[in-house]
Amino acid sequence: MQFYWEYAGCDMSEQMEIASAFRSRQAELEAKVELVGGDQTTPVVISVEHLSGTPAWAMRAALYSPRGTAATEIRAEDWKSAIDQLIGELSQQIDQQADQPIVVRTRRSGLSSFVPFLQSFHHQGMSREFISVLTPLLNSLSHYTMRELRTRRALGEMSAGQTSLQDVNGEVLVKAWERFPKRSASQPLDAWLIGLIEESLDALTQPVGERSLQEREPAISNEPRESLKFESLEHAAETETLALASLLESRSDVGPWDQLNVEDRQVRLDHLLRNLPRSQRHALMLSAVEGFSHDEIADLQNRSLSEVANDLTAATEEVRRMFTEPDYLDIEETLAREALERPRRSHRS
Repeated sequence: MQFYWEYAGCDMSEQMEIASAFRSRQAELEAKVELVGGDQTTPVVISVEHLSGTPAWAMRAALYSPRGTAATEIRAEDWKSAIDQLIGELSQQIDQQADQPIVVRTRRSGLSSFVPFLQSFHHQGMSREFISVLTPLLNSLSHYTMRELRTRRALGEMSAGQTSLQDVNGEVLVKAWERFPKRSASQPLDAWLIGLIEESLDALTQPVGERSLQEREPAISNEPRESLKFESLEHAAETETLALASLLESRSDVGPWDQLNVEDRQVRLDHLLRNLPRSQRHALMLSAVEGFSHDEIADLQNRSLSEVANDLTAATEEVRRMFTEPDYLDIEETLAREALERPRRSHRS
C-alpha cells in the first residue's frame, strides 16, 4: 500500500510517533487489502488533526481497491485509540467487501471520500500525490475507455493503434490537475472523470477527413493488439455483458443468453454498440454498466432528462431486439467470424 499523510496541529515528534505506530499495524491492514485485490500501489490517504477541544484527536482515512472504497472518520481522546479504531473500522469494511460480489454500484460508493484529500493536495501544489491518488480511480474506468476505443475504431473514427489506453489516461490526468478547482462539487468524481475521458478521446481522435486512405484501412501487425489489454480486464468485460443481459430478463422470447460464453457475448455486445448512435451508446453504458442515474447522465451529457430517458428506452429496445428478432440469425455468421478474429481470454488456473 502507498500511504499519503496530512497533519494539522501536530508537532514533528507527534507526527513521527503516529507514523511509527501506524507502520507497526501496516502488515495487518495490507493482509486485509490483498483479499479485495489491493497491492503495493493501493492508495491509503490519512488525515490527522490535533484538536484544541474534546475529543483531542480526529483522524480520517480512505483507501481504494478494485472492490470499492473503505473510508472512515474517528474522534478520540488520544491518538493511539484513534489509530486502533481507524484500523478496526477500515478492516471491517474491507471484510464486508470481500464477502460481496464486485458490482459497479459498490465501486462507486465512497468515492467522494477522496475529494477532500484531492482538494488539499491540489491546494498545496502536490501534483505527485494528487495524481497518485487519482490514478487507481481512473484505472477503474479502463473498461469504459477501452470499450470506446474499440467501438470508435470499428466505426472508422480512428485508425488502429492511433491512440492507446495510456495516451487517454495520461491526457485525462493532465486535464484533471488543471481543472480540478473548477469541478462542480455536486458532480460525482467518476462522472467527472468520464467526462474528461470522452473529451480526451475526441481530442486524440484524428477526424476521418484528415486521414489518408491508407490510414483509414485497418492496420495489419504481428504485434499483440491493444484489445488484449482489454481482454486482460476479464472481470470488467464479464460485468458489462451481465449488466446488459439484465435488460433481457423480463422477456420470455429471448434466446439462450446463458449458453453463450464470454467471448460470444462480447461479440454480440460489440455489434450492438457499433449500431447505436453515440448518445444512446453512452447513455446505455453509463446506466446499465456504470450505475449512473438519469440525472447524472443528463448532467454529464449536458442534455435534458427527457432526451436521456428517450435514448435509454431506444437503446434498451435495441438490446432486446437483437435477441428476439427472427432475422437475427442472419447475422450470426458475421458475428462468428468476428469472434474468431478477436483475441481469446486467458483461462487461468
